Amino acid sequence: MSTKLTEAQLAYKYREKEEGNRATRRQENYIGYLMNMLGWLMEDREKYWREKGLSPLTLSRKQASEVIDDLKRKLYQGR
Repeated sequence: MSTKLTEAQLAYKYREKEEGNRATRRQENYIGYLMNMLGWLMEDREKYWREKGLSPLTLSRKQASEVIDDLKRKLYQGR
């Protein structure tokens, strides 16, 4: 019996891995909450994502965590 994976199986494994690494809904909601607390409009949010070179639609869990830490710093520096 062959242990080689077909292209479809490899694609599924890759997709499964990528989706498992995606930012959680909780992280996405918290990022939105922090941006609201900062009083950011859509233009401010778009500028932030451009400056970071990230897309909120494709964030990994690690990237989301880093964004959360950055937004919290910005929020608490403003006080």
